[in-house]
Amino acid sequence: MNRIILSIRGLVATYGDFSGRTTELRFPDLDVFEGEKVALTGPSGSGKTTLLLLIAGLKLPREGTVRVCDCDITRLSEEERDVFRARNLGIVFQSLNLLESSSLLTNVCLQLWVEDRRGKSVDRWARGLLKHVGLEGRVKERPTRLSSGERQRVAVARAVAGGSRLLLADEPTSHLDTDNSRRVLDLLFEGVQRWRKTLLVVTHDERILGHFNRVISLAPRKECVP
Repeated sequence: MNRIILSIRGLVATYGDFSGRTTELRFPDLDVFEGEKVALTGPSGSGKTTLLLLIAGLKLPREGTVRVCDCDITRLSEEERDVFRARNLGIVFQSLNLLESSSLLTNVCLQLWVEDRRGKSVDRWARGLLKHVGLEGRVKERPTRLSSGERQRVAVARAVAGGSRLLLADEPTSHLDTDNSRRVLDLLFEGVQRWRKTLLVVTHDERILGHFNRVISLAPRKECVP
């Protein structure tokens, strides 16, 4: 049996709204195995993006544990979580977080540089990933000149570039037409099949659900807390 890459137990998170009310989300326990392709669905407000933030260590839970690659990230310091994230996770959030003043090539190479990889092979690898998402002729351009869909494709190429074990993607096909959705999915799935990564995707895109090993409809229990 494949090893467990992600394990969630007793996870509780809170968030506040503009009225000052605090809501508590209680997530179901979850195991994701190495090499799986898992899609998370659910209505707006069901906590899908919050769950990705918790898994990435960008938000800490009120209760519970998040184990990624056998490490309980809830016990790490902020600095330790940053290092762990850089080495083990490839992330595509809706905000994308591209370096606006740098070229597309530099944006994709960034993850490799974080892993202390240098040289011509890194450049070739990054160019190949940009080619895979249809941007091979624009490697020297900056993200400011791209459409939202093109920016999304750069973010996916960057996430796949490094040696990350777990890929997290929040609506990776939301701004893409059918052809470019296929390009992005092909690259994410190649990461799973060829480079032994594991994929967890949040999506509302019903076109792509049939391509995943599992589709989980997220319905955490919500409670208002004083």
